[in-house]
Amino acid sequence: MKVDPCPVNMSELEFVAGGFCGTYTNQGEQRWLIESDLANGQCFDIRLHKDGYWYGRGGKYALNDKPIKFYDYNF
Repeated sequence: MKVDPCPVNMSELEFVAGGFCGTYTNQGEQRWLIESDLANGQCFDIRLHKDGYWYGRGGKYALNDKPIKFYDYNF
C-alpha cells in the first residue's frame, strides 16, 4: 500500500503537560490517502495462531475490510 498523510494542522492538536515533555490528547481525527501499489508492494503470508491473532513478517496483524493507518504524535 502507498500511504501519504493529508496535511495536518499541528495547532489543532491539543497538547497537555505530562509524560516526558507532554502529550497530544486528540489524535483520533487523522486523515491518510491510502492506495494500492502493485508495482512496489511486497506480498507476504500471515497465519492465524491458536491465540486468535494473525502473525506474519513484522509482527501481529489485525484484519479489517479497509486499510487503516495511525501515527502516534507522542513519539
